[in-house]
Amino acid sequence: MLPYQITNGQVADASPVMANFSALVGCLSAAAPAGSTNALQLNAGSGAFAAVGPLGNGQLVIGATAGAPQAAALTPGPGISIANGPGSITISTVSGAGTAANRNITVNAPTSSQFADATVYGFGSSSTPLTYVNDPVNGLILSDTTSDTSGFKSYLRAIPGSPLTFSFAARLRASGVTSNAGYGLIFADASGNAMIFGTLSQNGSPWSYQTPSWSGGSWNVGSWGKYINQADWFKIAFDASGNVLYYASTDGTNWKLAYTISLASRGVGNIVRYGFTIWEYQGGGSPLLQIPWFYSDEFPAPSAAPIL
Repeated sequence: MLPYQITNGQVADASPVMANFSALVGCLSAAAPAGSTNALQLNAGSGAFAAVGPLGNGQLVIGATAGAPQAAALTPGPGISIANGPGSITISTVSGAGTAANRNITVNAPTSSQFADATVYGFGSSSTPLTYVNDPVNGLILSDTTSDTSGFKSYLRAIPGSPLTFSFAARLRASGVTSNAGYGLIFADASGNAMIFGTLSQNGSPWSYQTPSWSGGSWNVGSWGKYINQADWFKIAFDASGNVLYYASTDGTNWKLAYTISLASRGVGNIVRYGFTIWEYQGGGSPLLQIPWFYSDEFPAPSAAPIL
């Protein structure tokens, strides 16, 4: 509203005319957009505008309780990649980045870059090692294409430092494994002596857990455990006294202590490597080992709990 009313026939003085003009300019200024070019306009109250932006590639306007909306970009979680472009946001899963989908819950999975030490323990050490595939959905997949009986074919990783205690766990799935063959977790000392905790079927018997080892050029069948309800989660822990504790689980959350043994009793020294293995006795078909879930003291467990 103009501050001065000028009627017909009235001689207008400069002061009210200029006051009206200034008021009109003020109204026009208040109605003008806020901010710079391409900024978004907000109601700032009292008839004024406020600006957000201009927005950068991939930015969105996100509400803030009791405050003005803010410009922000999406942040990717584990296993997710976000690519921002002019007027576009592309969200995708990350291939081979150490994560895998397990019934739509994102969890940890190993990759061949983490477990790159392909080793064959036991008799026939010149045999062809396992092959691997990094599968962004199913995790690390190891396969034995030679169908021989050369011992423990393994993929391992060096344990950083020299810890007195260490633990690691994984979910293991297998296919193409016939009788007299098995798979599991493996760990080894600097001299190539190794111990295994896994599952085995021999002569068509039900799958059970076994604790074989290889030390000083000799194979030890180890101890056998009873059938453990198709447990496919396995965990190994070392304590400061040189003992090994083997755990099994059917859900990856509730662990049952299956067996305890000392490293010295199997001729194994300080552990320097750990990983996954497939072993065969009398020809085990063409085994394929899938590892969709994994963690260790070096790679902490994911925040999302594993499920069947």
